Amino acid sequence: MEELLARVKAHLRRTQPNDPYQLQFEDLTLNGLTREVYRGNQLIKLTAKEFNLLDFMLLNPRQLISRERILEKVWGYDCRGESNIIEVYIRALRIKLEASNSKRLLPSVGGVRYVLREQK
Repeated sequence: MEELLARVKAHLRRTQPNDPYQLQFEDLTLNGLTREVYRGNQLIKLTAKEFNLLDFMLLNPRQLISRERILEKVWGYDCRGESNIIEVYIRALRIKLEASNSKRLLPSVGGVRYVLREQK
């Protein structure tokens, strides 16, 4: 049993990323420990809610995510926010992430869902 446990731990060390709190997509990097976000080498300053929204999107790359799911996961179940609160935060993220003429990473799909992917 001890040998099996040692083998499992060794396998997990080899397959786990170096920093489990760091998420990356294209040239975008988010560090959950330091709460820093970089696009390439440029540090991007985000509010707490923008950071949480981007963190959620980075945990679900290339997946269509509905407004309702974003509200539930980022704002909480009992959120009574304005109907356009997600659009406001997505727009703010786009402005900050695209400040250096970078490609768009947060396109809307059908006006009611969002996805983290590079838009060509």
